[in-house]
Parts: sequence; structure tokens; C-alpha cells
Amino acid sequence: MATRLVRISQRAHEKATALARERHEPLGQVIEEALDGFENFERTRFLNELNAGFERLRADIAASTSYRDEVAVFEGALDDGLDGEVWDRKARRVKRG
Repeated sequence: MATRLVRISQRAHEKATALARERHEPLGQVIEEALDGFENFERTRFLNELNAGFERLRADIAASTSYRDEVAVFEGALDDGLDGEVWDRKARRVKRG
């Protein structure tokens, strides 16, 4: 595995080293796992903000209606060759027929 030298603060180094000792793992592995955890944190934060935005949209009837009308233009844009399938907006599912 290729390695790189990265400058970090003394405080960050002490925290990472203490964690590595506590877990009996190499320092590089501890840092890698911390970065993976941060990536998951960022993803979760993004999805939470996205969900909150859709909740606000649903709470505003006029904006929600406008949004649905705007995206309705794209219904059928996929042209996936599945003729006879129609999206039922109220049931929020595909109808065959």
C-alpha cells in the first residue's frame, strides 16, 4: 500500500495515537476508519437535510403543487419501452394496463 506524509496538529496526533493504543490498531488504520466515519456522517447529514427540505415542501401546499406540476413534465421521459405502464400519482405506483 502506498503511503503519504500528512501534517496534522499535535492535538489531532495525540488523540489519534491514544485511540490507536486503546484499540491496539495501527495509527493509519484508526485515521482511515475515522475518515470513513466522517464520510458516513456527511452522507447522513445530507440525507437529513434533504428530507427536511421535502418536509417543508410538503407543508407548503402551493409550493408542493407547483413542484409536482413542474416534475410532471418529465413523466414518460425515460422511454424505457414499457408501453402500457402508467404512473398513478395518487397511488404512487405503476399501473399496468
